[in-house]
Amino acid sequence: MKDDLERPGPRGRGRARRAREPRRDEPAATPAAPRRSRAEARAELRAANPALAARHAHYLSALRLPADDADLLAGDPATAAYFDAAVAAGARPATAAKWLLNDLAGLAGDRALAALPLDGAAFGRFAALVDAGRLTPAAAKTLLAELAAGGGDPEARMQALGLERREDAGALEAALEKALAAHAAEAARYRAGEKKLLGVLLGAVMREAGGAADAAQVRAALQKKLG
Repeated sequence: MKDDLERPGPRGRGRARRAREPRRDEPAATPAAPRRSRAEARAELRAANPALAARHAHYLSALRLPADDADLLAGDPATAAYFDAAVAAGARPATAAKWLLNDLAGLAGDRALAALPLDGAAFGRFAALVDAGRLTPAAAKTLLAELAAGGGDPEARMQALGLERREDAGALEAALEKALAAHAAEAARYRAGEKKLLGVLLGAVMREAGGAADAAQVRAALQKKLG
């Protein structure tokens, strides 16, 4: 029984207490399986799908797409089919990949590509307009957003929205004159040395041009006009 009692303290007082029961060994927790990365999940899907694996190899070897782009495009059958339809419609593979992965995917949000009112072939015709130089980057973004929201023929929508790139020197000159007249104070301050105002003036001219003018061309013309 001595083991069950607390030994007396300095003043000879002690109190009885139960001996501590031995702790039960709890079973060790099973370690959680490591999470797969999205890239690993795509690789596993291709390993189980020979047709998708073949598309991935084709994108790398025949189309010479960057490895990251090929991985994403061949990440599931629906994305690969959409991209293939775009290329078959006349888009350069690099252009279709860039606009699909960088822009259209964001516009789609939670929607599947197949649920968009813009199918793969129509998207390819949009990319072909970009390849042909008929759209500035800003106009291309505007057009793609319109197509992703409401569909339609890319060229017809481009014409209806007035987005086709314009090389008309007279139209550019008119846009310059109108923008500088509306921002005369900023133009005067720019000429006085506030060069940071060039961006403000450039934006004003681009708005007057309706987004169809080439930004580099507008910048050069604006700087020449401002002196």
